[in-house]
Amino acid sequence: HYNAQDSVNIFFLNIRKDLKMTNLITDIKQIDFEKVSTFLKENAQITRNNTYWESVLPHTSRMYVLADDNGNTEAVMRLVDDNEMCIVHDFCIQNNANASHNARLLVGHLMQYVAQKNFLYTEIFNCPECAVPLLQKNKFDTLDTGMIFDDAQFKEQDVDTNGFTVQTEVRQVNQAGVNDIYDAVGWGARSAEMWQKITPYTNYIVQVLDKKKVIGFARLVEDGQNAMIYDVCVLPEYQKKKIGSMLMSKMSAYVHQHRLPFAGLVVVHENPTAKKFYEKFGFRSVPRVMQLYRDNIAPCAECCLQKSPLAIALQRQQQREN
Repeated sequence: HYNAQDSVNIFFLNIRKDLKMTNLITDIKQIDFEKVSTFLKENAQITRNNTYWESVLPHTSRMYVLADDNGNTEAVMRLVDDNEMCIVHDFCIQNNANASHNARLLVGHLMQYVAQKNFLYTEIFNCPECAVPLLQKNKFDTLDTGMIFDDAQFKEQDVDTNGFTVQTEVRQVNQAGVNDIYDAVGWGARSAEMWQKITPYTNYIVQVLDKKKVIGFARLVEDGQNAMIYDVCVLPEYQKKKIGSMLMSKMSAYVHQHRLPFAGLVVVHENPTAKKFYEKFGFRSVPRVMQLYRDNIAPCAECCLQKSPLAIALQRQQQREN
């Protein structure tokens, strides 16, 4: 003897019981990395070993592993950020009966963290198919402007500096000079507070000067295995003077010399000329890079976790009990 409302309660209680089969692990000390490596190999053809994990974990901001009651991995996501930009690595969801729920759970946690940190950009290369619709609902754009470094295509280039000075020490960054370039290209200056936040996470920079004037800049953030290249910019009046080549020849040489398996960058707009330029330094285009811009975070404040049918049903149930 039950009415229609009771049947809804029973339906969601059954879902809740099923969902207990998937356990979320966020404490790195509790993650079985041998099982995670096996999972990534079988489900994404990604090879990970102890050396990889030892390299990346000190630089990892967040890591999420979903496992069944037997400890078998069903989904993985790892985040690296420098307080301004966030990149998602090792993102894989097993194609099973729980895939939709697991995708919602991981995207939900991603959106919570992104909203909390208010990143300028959040980017995902190699995104699981089942997560794409959820990310799009949360205002991620699907871009065809992503590029990754292909070491097989790399050719070291000796670029003539034409009398300009090239610096590569992070401590040498002329923040005011770089901000002038940002303003000139329409990006807007980075605050002193943000410079202070990102500097400890910046592993490598290239800064080109005409005497004491900063005319070109680029920076790289890496976790020992994966790298992202950001802020490639040249003062407009110095463009077409090989400044960009000076920046990228140094950047690509760094990736090659440090044998980083992954290095990525995103061209700001669909720009065939820019893509062709980066190809000269060993980069190739990849399809479907997911990117979230800061201005689109606000509408996503109530993330997937909070909006899920289960969460809504349990909230209503609690309201009725009160």
